[in-house]
Amino acid sequence: MKVRTREQIYEVLKSENANKYLPSIKKMLEQDIKNLENGEKISVLATWLPSHCARGEKRTCYLKVREYLGMREQEYRKTLSKLREAYRLQNQKEE
Repeated sequence: MKVRTREQIYEVLKSENANKYLPSIKKMLEQDIKNLENGEKISVLATWLPSHCARGEKRTCYLKVREYLGMREQEYRKTLSKLREAYRLQNQKEE
């Protein structure tokens, strides 16, 4: 399944098959971090991943992703924040 929207990523993370997709999420996030460090384009993934302030089912998704990535809350929050800002700036330049 190709994830094309933020809602789809939540559906995947809530499903019984979530563990099947977590390695791909981790690999893509690691690639985005490398791309950010090298000044290259990053994907939309960080903008779609659940935030630390999520509630309800999204909170469960957040905890699942963060635990799989092996990140503490602060590290996860700062990583997503940097990537989200870089993605926003990247899209501003393209407009």
